[in-house]
Amino acid sequence: MHHNFLRMIPKFYLLVFILFSTISSAQNILPGVHRTPDARFENIDGYPWEPNYLYIDGLRVHYLDEGSGSAGVMLLLHGEPSWSFLYRNMIPTFLENGYRVIAPDMIGFGKSDKVIDLEWYNVDNHVAVLQELITELDLNDITVFVQDWGGPNGLITATELPERFERLVVMNTWLHHDGYEYTNALRRWNVRSQQMDFHHTFAPVAL
Repeated sequence: MHHNFLRMIPKFYLLVFILFSTISSAQNILPGVHRTPDARFENIDGYPWEPNYLYIDGLRVHYLDEGSGSAGVMLLLHGEPSWSFLYRNMIPTFLENGYRVIAPDMIGFGKSDKVIDLEWYNVDNHVAVLQELITELDLNDITVFVQDWGGPNGLITATELPERFERLVVMNTWLHHDGYEYTNALRRWNVRSQQMDFHHTFAPVAL
């Protein structure tokens, strides 16, 4: 009996290892990265769509993927401090007209992972993630909506992957390039945005 018990010990630890490996794999959160619990996004009015996730360089990127695509792809890029929720009132119209809607959350926003190191957040990194998303989903015939910081990310991507894009819808944004000079007002806003205590300035929201 004791011999049988001893033979069972390795099997027991193997099962424990598999269980915890599965849990770890399901979470798969890198060190130095925050992931907002899914419960924070439950029962949001006007946002009924199922989440989709893609891992890029170990970071979990959330995106909406809805519609047939018979009329092409609508790529909806948000700015700061919003997420794909920004386009909730536009998405139903695009779907009714036969578009495939792709609405990602940039890293640091919405349901996507949040890198704690602020040095990660630059145009190059955001563009790299967006281009990887477009390539992995093999998106073509794209109409891209760009707003705020979605502009530098989306417009650079459109110039570097022109064969995948058909139309640009440019809202309140800009095209970032080496010669672009940011205004003093925007620089002041950027500094102020890093210093604000959002927990006391606004009502609690999903972070």
